[in-house]
Order: sequence, then C-alpha cells, then structure tokens
Amino acid sequence: MQNDEPSKFGIGLGAGWNAPYGTGVQLNLSVSPNLDLNAGIGLSMAGAKRGIGTRYYFTPNANSVFLGASMSWSTGLDNLEVNVNEEYGYYILEEGSTFQFSGGYKFDFGKRFMILSMGYGVLTSGGEAVFQEGVQDITQDFANLMSPRGLEVSCTIVFRIN
Repeated sequence: MQNDEPSKFGIGLGAGWNAPYGTGVQLNLSVSPNLDLNAGIGLSMAGAKRGIGTRYYFTPNANSVFLGASMSWSTGLDNLEVNVNEEYGYYILEEGSTFQFSGGYKFDFGKRFMILSMGYGVLTSGGEAVFQEGVQDITQDFANLMSPRGLEVSCTIVFRIN
C-alpha cells in the first residue's frame, strides 16, 4: 500500500536578498498539512546567519499562498569597505538579530517544493553599520544596505526526505 501523504521532513537550499538564513541550507519539519517549522544556516552580506522560522500554508499539501515569520542572527563584519565613485568609507557591521515577516507562494511538485518569498525584516538588536573612517556622507547609505534589515526577496527549494 502506497502512502500519498508527503514526507514531514525536508532539506532546502535558499538564496536571495536578505533571505532569513542567507544563501544556505534549511531543515523543514511539517507539523501539520498547513504549518511547517524550519531552521537554517548560511552566508549573507551581514556575515554568517542562522535562524528559525515558521510558515502557514492556506492550502494544505498543494500549491499555496503562505504567511511566515522568522528570527535570525548574523555575525556581522569587522572590515566593511564601501567605494562610491572612488570615495571610500570603512565600517563595522555589528552582529545583530532580525525578526522577519514574509508572504509568498509555494509551488508543490510532490517530492520537492519551491518557495518564492517577499517580506520585511526589523532589527531587534545590533546589526547597524558603524562608521570608522573615510567619507561617511556618500557611503553610509550603501553600508546600511548590508544590514540584515529591510526588504526580503528570496527563493528556496526544499527536497522532501522519506
């Protein structure tokens, strides 16, 4: 007898602008047909990232719109050099934590699924680009783009594990 229920476990590869776990790997656990928990690690412009999250799917076990939330921590960067039109600024990007809300769409292909996500992250601690030396006025905005806050646009492919 064959089981038509999808596996509860999955491993995913994700990337994107301000993705909750950076460009990296995540583990998924489906706790119900509509809800999963996930945890991941990866690399980002804010240093190494790690975090935990959840997604609620409005249509169980099928293509579906979802809402999600995650909490991630980044290591920061010690020597961030920003060059804008040959004007240099040097920054420390603080270690920080971010709470992120997201929404998007899950394309379900049976043994794997793809998540397209868009969201927004709010710093809960640290994560600021702290000016050290050089030209600040022209480079600060670019340094702030490295912070783990703001707009998220990401894609994750999850492979279900039997």
